[in-house]
Parts: sequence; structure tokens; C-alpha cells
Amino acid sequence: MCFLGSRLKSLGFPLFLRVQFSCLFLAGCGAGSLQNTNVVAEAQPEKRAPALNQNSSVSSIIEQTEESNGIPKGLLKAMAEVESGCMPYSVNSRHRSLRFKTITEAVNVINQNVKKKYFNMSVGCMQIHYKTHRKNFQTVDSMLDCRENVAYAARLLKKLYNQYGSWEMAVKRYHSTNPKRSERYYKKVLAKYGKDHIG
Repeated sequence: MCFLGSRLKSLGFPLFLRVQFSCLFLAGCGAGSLQNTNVVAEAQPEKRAPALNQNSSVSSIIEQTEESNGIPKGLLKAMAEVESGCMPYSVNSRHRSLRFKTITEAVNVINQNVKKKYFNMSVGCMQIHYKTHRKNFQTVDSMLDCRENVAYAARLLKKLYNQYGSWEMAVKRYHSTNPKRSERYYKKVLAKYGKDHIG
């Protein structure tokens, strides 16, 4: 018999009441213990997914995006290699190509430039132009997110293809409307693509 049972006995409680009170007391202790266990479990820090900074992961995302958007296999990958070396946390700012290990580092640089009223930046794996396209993303983080960045680039490239009627013109216009710049870019993409034409 527990301490409570002995105490109740000394007070003259019948045996059956002593047993009932003891059971209720122990049940209450058990419930409290379970609640405490749950609180501890909820307090454990949530495990975050590892940062996406491996070329293999980026390549997989690009390949899936090409297929789902009807883009010639390897074309978006070739463009990503020219744009950023397939590095997701890349920022081209003030004619310098910066590549970071984490999204936080990239976001910090972008925010610093924005505070200084400098918006002429290209960001992410597909080097989306910040000033032109920022309004189409919820946050700077989402603009740098590899999946969102690549998906947006794919939609843009497909739109240009539908507009100009060829993948060659779509690739050129993706980079620039300046004929000389777009032609240089197209040749670089072809070299990565491994063919003398796209289609």
C-alpha cells in the first residue's frame, strides 16, 4: 500500500475507500507524467532539410523541369551551366559573379544592394533578373530557391519559344535583346549543349 493508503487508514477510512482513492491518485500521476512527456517531445527542435548546394541535386531538378515543360532535353541544363555553373545561390552584381554556399548569404547580399537602391542583379541557378522579375516571386528566398528559380526560367523560355517560333530565338532572347550579346550567349549554350543546333 502506498503512502496515501497508509494515511487514509490512520484517519479511519474503510479499506474499499482507501483502495479507490489510491487508484485515483496513481492514475492522476500517470496522466501528468504523459503530459510532461508530450511537452518535452514538442519542444524538440525541428530537423531542417540540408541546404541544396550539390550540382547533382540541381541537375535532377533541371531534368525534371525540362521534361514537364516540353523543353529539349539538356537545353535548360546547358543554359544553367552558362548562367551560374548550376550553382543555386548565385548572384551577379555590379559585373561580378558571386557564388555562395548558403541561401542566407545570397539573400544578405541582395538585400544590401536593394537598400542601396541597386536592383540590376541576376540571381539563382538560372540567373533571373531581379529588377525585371522580382515582382513575380513572393520573397527573395523563393527567387533563389532552386526549384522555383528553374521552374520560372522554364516558363519564361517556353513563352519566348511560343512567341518567336524557335528554341534558338528563345535562348537568345532569354539572355538579351542585344543581337551581339545574345549571339555570344547562344554560342556558349550550344557548346554546353553539345550540338550544333537546338531542337
